[in-house]
Amino acid sequence: MQRRDQEKFDPVSLWRGNQSLHGVFFPTLLDQEHARVHASVQALLQRVAAGELHVVIDKTFSLREAQAAHRHVMSRQAFGRVIMIP
Repeated sequence: MQRRDQEKFDPVSLWRGNQSLHGVFFPTLLDQEHARVHASVQALLQRVAAGELHVVIDKTFSLREAQAAHRHVMSRQAFGRVIMIP
C-alpha cells in the first residue's frame, strides 16, 4: 500500500531533473477552454497507455458499496484513484 509523503512537495526537485508537474482544475477550464483541456487529457491518457505514467489505484468498490466508497473518498484517506466496479 502506498502512503502519502510526510514531507511537503518540493518543486525544485522537478526543475533539476528537467521534469514537470501538470494539474488541471476541471470545473473552470472545461467551461472556458474545453478544447485545450481535452487535448491535454488525451495526451496524458496516451502516456498512461504507453506505460510512461502510472495511475495509482487506492481501492476498488462494487457499485453496491457506493456509500462506503463515498465515505472513503470524503475521509481524505485515499491515495490515488478510487474505482467503482459494476
